[in-house]
Amino acid sequence: MADKTVSAELARRGMAVALRAGIGGEQFQRLTGIAPHSVVQVDGRIAGSRYLAMLNLLDRLAEPGDLVVPEGDICWSEPFATKIAIVSNAPNLLAAFDHCIAYRPLIGEVDAMSFKRAGDDFEFEFRLDGEARTALMALNSLKGIVQLAQVYRGAGLAQPLIELTGAEPPAWRRLLRGVPCPVRFGQARNRLRFSAPRAQEPYAQYNPMLYQLFRNKADADMRALRQRDSFYARVEDFLAGLMLREQQQVSDASDVSPWAAPSRVLLATCQQFGLSRSALHRRLQKEGSHFQDIYTRVRLAEAKRLLMLDQACLFDISDRLGFSSASVLTRFFSQQTGMTPSHFKSRHCPL
Repeated sequence: MADKTVSAELARRGMAVALRAGIGGEQFQRLTGIAPHSVVQVDGRIAGSRYLAMLNLLDRLAEPGDLVVPEGDICWSEPFATKIAIVSNAPNLLAAFDHCIAYRPLIGEVDAMSFKRAGDDFEFEFRLDGEARTALMALNSLKGIVQLAQVYRGAGLAQPLIELTGAEPPAWRRLLRGVPCPVRFGQARNRLRFSAPRAQEPYAQYNPMLYQLFRNKADADMRALRQRDSFYARVEDFLAGLMLREQQQVSDASDVSPWAAPSRVLLATCQQFGLSRSALHRRLQKEGSHFQDIYTRVRLAEAKRLLMLDQACLFDISDRLGFSSASVLTRFFSQQTGMTPSHFKSRHCPL
């Protein structure tokens, strides 16, 4: 938790909710550790522990506040504006779900949210972090998934159901205004289940130019955020840069890609950060990560980037990324994403 941060915009919204409930700025700072001046800083970040203290305070209010999609044009302030622009203008609903998870760190990732898919059936899970938490924050975020699906007209959800842990908190219905979704409390997990038969249908209002514009901005913001917040991110950024530089170089056809041998990439990483292999592994383990996970993530990201190029050939991609064959790449890609490379390409490169 010490390494986690959220956008100061969330703290600003939380302070506004507290003020409406009669909690003054000084009292808010005493209870949460969040100073009033810190919530108005452009691109500011708030420590995850202080953000959790704020959530615990807000959860005890008689009228809970909506931090995710508040009323009025405040929802278009940064970093919400960029993420909303991406997830509401994706090629289809399935891509929007992917982006909703991928770009969560821009706003804050103290809690964890993930989803899995089996055919037309989806399940989003929200895992709370920290003590003394209620399920209201999970309800806020899961409700946002339902609202996102409503944006993609014609790709509506069938039989949506939100399940939440713990007892029914007061005034929770206020958070679900305008969202037709039943809620059950006292469940084992915080999750949303539904069926979306048309999640892969092209979105009629999809604008490729604006979509790519906002994705480029979000990716730049994510890189800057990762560089500041964790060693894991610094390692990932180094590997991503190494991968990109190698892709831009014209190499001899007989050369074997270094990505076929993780040990060579690991050695280059150790040299970059001036660490032994054991020291590098210890640094990553402190953040709950492993080098192989980062290696896999970067390799997968580059595979996705190459697949989205019009001239991309699966055989060439497998060679460039160090896979022994196109079938091995296909198996790797399917295991990591749940879809084949051809399905990914058709989904993200609509005709």
